[in-house]
Amino acid sequence: MPYLKQSVNGSVVAIFEIVESLSIGRGRDNDIVIEDPTVSQSHAVVSRDGDNWIVRDCGSTNGIRHAGKKNAEFPVKDGDVFSLGAQEFEFTLSQPDQLDKTLEIKKSWIPGVYYTK
Repeated sequence: MPYLKQSVNGSVVAIFEIVESLSIGRGRDNDIVIEDPTVSQSHAVVSRDGDNWIVRDCGSTNGIRHAGKKNAEFPVKDGDVFSLGAQEFEFTLSQPDQLDKTLEIKKSWIPGVYYTK
């Protein structure tokens, strides 16, 4: 079963199991809700396409960054990283053993900027 590791400022903050698909965005109806003004209400979907996994942009304003550029749709393999706003996601085929430590994410006074404590 594949997983998405969510990181902020290089620190893993959450791990999500992907069964068939995962929606990511600012809206409360998403599987992964991100409170970041640079992320759209319905930003992206990670889903199975046959034997492959695909990340698709849902018409977001700021897009998805993968391999150093914006991409509307791309396949992911084990270890691939993509970002939405300040959030990074790593696609992995095996469940990570554990998080190194529990972090508290704080909002900065600068819009869209977060830090860990």
